[in-house]
Amino acid sequence: MQALIAKLRPRRLRARLLAPVIVLVAAGSVGISLVEDIATHWQIKLLTEQKGSLVLQGILQRLQDRKKAKALFVELLAEEPNLATSIENKDTRQLTQLLLPLKIKLGIDFVKVYDDQQRNLLLLSNSGNNSPSSLIDDSLTGLTKISTFVSKEGLAVVASAPVKGVHGIAGVVIIGSLLNGEDLESYKGKDPVDLALFQDGSLANITSVQPEVMNLLKQSKFTLNQLEDINKILSKYNFHAVAQELDNGGLLLALISTQDLVSAANQRKTLELLGLMGLLMVLLLVELLLARDIAQPLESMVDTTQDIIHGNYNRLVPSSNIQELQELGKAINYLAKQLQVQISKLTYQAFHDPLTNLPNRPLFEDRLRRALVRAQRSPNTIAVLFLDLDGFKLINDSFGHKAGDRLLVLVSERLDSCLRDEDTLARLGGDEFTILLENIQDMEDATSVARRIAKQLELPFSLEDHEIFISASIGIAISTGDRSRPDDFLRDADAAMYAAKKNGKATHQVFNLNMASQARQQLLLEADLRRALERQEFRVYYQPVIHLDTGKIVEVEALVRWQHPLRGLVPPLDFIPLAEETGLIMPLGQWILEQACKQLRVWHLQYPSDPPLVVGVNLSAKQFQQSQLEDKIAAILQEQNLEPGSLKLEITESAILRNTDANLDLLRKLNDLGVQLAIDDFGTGFSALNYLKQFPVDTLKIDRGFVNGLGSNPEDTAIVHAIIAFAKALNLGITAEGIETANQLAILRELNCDRGQGYYFSKPLPSEAIDHLLASNQAVDSRFLA
Repeated sequence: MQALIAKLRPRRLRARLLAPVIVLVAAGSVGISLVEDIATHWQIKLLTEQKGSLVLQGILQRLQDRKKAKALFVELLAEEPNLATSIENKDTRQLTQLLLPLKIKLGIDFVKVYDDQQRNLLLLSNSGNNSPSSLIDDSLTGLTKISTFVSKEGLAVVASAPVKGVHGIAGVVIIGSLLNGEDLESYKGKDPVDLALFQDGSLANITSVQPEVMNLLKQSKFTLNQLEDINKILSKYNFHAVAQELDNGGLLLALISTQDLVSAANQRKTLELLGLMGLLMVLLLVELLLARDIAQPLESMVDTTQDIIHGNYNRLVPSSNIQELQELGKAINYLAKQLQVQISKLTYQAFHDPLTNLPNRPLFEDRLRRALVRAQRSPNTIAVLFLDLDGFKLINDSFGHKAGDRLLVLVSERLDSCLRDEDTLARLGGDEFTILLENIQDMEDATSVARRIAKQLELPFSLEDHEIFISASIGIAISTGDRSRPDDFLRDADAAMYAAKKNGKATHQVFNLNMASQARQQLLLEADLRRALERQEFRVYYQPVIHLDTGKIVEVEALVRWQHPLRGLVPPLDFIPLAEETGLIMPLGQWILEQACKQLRVWHLQYPSDPPLVVGVNLSAKQFQQSQLEDKIAAILQEQNLEPGSLKLEITESAILRNTDANLDLLRKLNDLGVQLAIDDFGTGFSALNYLKQFPVDTLKIDRGFVNGLGSNPEDTAIVHAIIAFAKALNLGITAEGIETANQLAILRELNCDRGQGYYFSKPLPSEAIDHLLASNQAVDSRFLA
């Protein structure tokens, strides 16, 4: 960069301002036109693929909902009293009397009954009475089965269940309903999306579409392998198809009109060409008349740009007498201002809840830590209130997550109205809130706030034309001499909140040392945890990490699970914090690292690849602080005969930034060892960019909380975009966590994200299941590379 800036000094600029610029612009205009044609084609394809995938995902979700409903309905019918006796007696009249009212009540299109010899005893049908024969065979073995198939009347969801008699299975009852043309039509809305159903390659059902396209689909023996060829033909009619396979040889096709996109692209191309011509004319005029006066303003622009690169956004480009340079200077000044705004915005988002704009956990803990320091020099008391809404899950399940989010915003406004300006209200996540009260006199001040909050929450909330009532359980912790850490405060307030829950909810509870039940449970869990490693109760699961360009598995992340003999599979969130608090994270982390490297060596021998498979292992903050960590890791690698580069250590940014100088030294030692280093959950901790650029890390992992909002939350999308751009600027790899939808995947690929992991590809699996994925070297189906 310094060399480039040196070349842009006035004397050198004056010698280079003439013909080369004109030649480059002319050549660039031709090149840009060619690139534009290619980019337009792929942009149209990407947009139509995204729209088609969203429509198909909606239909599949509706199918899934119907499958669940039909499974429940058919089991209810199978358990109908006297049904088994009527089947054994072949009494069709009695069967009709039993099942016809239920068919009408449940809105089922058809009901069929078979005896144990697969003879059809009864058919109650409005339409769509065909069904796969395999359902009867499966249900006669005692299974409840659900399936879909395509008929001329639409897409049918069918379920079968065994009817159990005194002497065994008396017969089978089958029910079904159609997702017909009207249902499919409802997915189109105002968008030009048409839908077609195929069975064994033949068109079975279609919504309204151009006659030429309909004839083409009727005449074609359509399979998924022919999708690319069909799309080449459909492009002549300004359509693009996206397909989804169904059960029993069925296929669902979304037809997206591209006419508006093509027209818009042509108009944009014309405007860009006109703009390039205008730019060429302006440059000619500037070069001929004003070459001498250009150098000085350009030098100022170069200096300002250099300041922007180094993070100084206050220097401005001065005014110029040349109109074009004046506009360019304004643009550079505007860029500096916008960068400053965006960085301020990113900093704000890192410490605030995106839904309610309240402080988040890191900011709350920071303010609590500062308040504790101040309290040591003051006679006044501080208190923490921990709030959890009662019955919030029921509201989410009844009205949906959007309504639940709206309720959380309304609750946060009510809570804020109960506090002073100097108090801090924060949202920790979900339906949990915390309040920091400073400079209070005694316990009565804190309980008074709790009563005031309870009174405010007694008033109903207006939610989707309904009056909703909700209460909160509140735990209170007051500052004492033996409580000096924010974690202690939050833990005690959290414990008091759970005590309030147990006391009937909608109340408050002050923490005291006699809350023995919770302490006993904690001690029992801690005792079990201490014995779990000796009893070999832990299991290492692995989640594949996918290269987003190729779809191949390039990494696996090692994740620990606890197979408790009584509690079953205990999730990490229930025992990892306890392991860190008790120090058990040290031997547990060492065991996970050894097991992951041992398993990786097996995979390297069984499934060699270039580059070799990488395993990621999380290091807790305490592990990261242990002495001779690099020596212990080197010993494990040597014992398993592994290349250091095939191990990636994942560390949270907050753990790295706790003791910056010491951690920087350790990171350099690990880097010298040759292992890869990743910052996990990037964007959720106390990021310090001036330190981060010094750390020898290889990868940033975007936290799943930001990935979850991609495409729906503009702030999350902007944060992910900024993180990827930041990583690329520092030549770091980037991995997105928590990918769950095709839309999130498409946006991440568009933003040039390197790798991704999440339930869209695969949940964490035992090593045996990973073997099957590595054997085929594919973690997702063919939709990923579509």
